[in-house]
Amino acid sequence: EVKLAGIEIADRARAAAALSALLLGRDVTLRGQDDTPDRYGRQPAYAFLAASDLPVQGELLRHGLALASSDIADKDCATALMAAEAEARAARSGTWGEASVIKNAESPGDILAGIGRFTVVEGRVLSVRQAGATT
Repeated sequence: EVKLAGIEIADRARAAAALSALLLGRDVTLRGQDDTPDRYGRQPAYAFLAASDLPVQGELLRHGLALASSDIADKDCATALMAAEAEARAARSGTWGEASVIKNAESPGDILAGIGRFTVVEGRVLSVRQAGATT
């Protein structure tokens, strides 16, 4: 099983439909940093269509169906994916059109509801701590 690296899927059903439309019947190249699976046994990889420099993840970001992850190691890739996300944010596409996508730092209940998931939080940072691999 492959996990699309560099993104967190915001809307699974719509993202799956978009991926099917984009990839069905086409040649796809997968590129990963190494062969180490994640803790769920999935292989993180970037998916590229033939003759494309931007991974498929960029299309999902551009349509607001995913959020750029904070763990993109390659600077050029991170820049391209963040630009695709910024495009969706500016156009209020997909998940960016929903008021609930950005959580208020002053509403702990909103943030706590997202424990274990990638969450966008906006506001003033009052404290930070690390617990295991989570900051």
